[in-house]
Amino acid sequence: MLLLLLACGTCPEQGDDVLFLGDSLLSWNEKSCRSLGARIAEEAGLAYRNEAVNGAAMIGGSASIPEQWTEGTFDHVVISGGANDLEGRCACDECDGILERLVTEDGSEGLMPELVDRWVERGSHVLVLGYYPVKDGAWYGFD
Repeated sequence: MLLLLLACGTCPEQGDDVLFLGDSLLSWNEKSCRSLGARIAEEAGLAYRNEAVNGAAMIGGSASIPEQWTEGTFDHVVISGGANDLEGRCACDECDGILERLVTEDGSEGLMPELVDRWVERGSHVLVLGYYPVKDGAWYGFD
């Protein structure tokens, strides 16, 4: 019974303290209130909103991360993204063009800096959540 109770997440309050945008890194387990965003909000005592979508990419599409833009004023915005743009779009290790669209080498231009700038201009503190290294040849394809 205890294991069953531990597996059930209690949802932190929904609100405008912190907004989560991005891909599966932030959306996994949201329905059970066990997402990374829900845990961060709960631990910090913040009300949150999670707009992240499994499989979302920065480049194009109605489910793109920039299209997760939402009205409201948020103290903090956490953004993940970019891996789905590289997965399946880079052939033979030729990802330079896609990487440049995501963020230039100096970090001054690209879709991610543009998205960050939009939120900073609205007064939000922004955290870009990067990816962790994965094992070469990993079965999930993000090697």
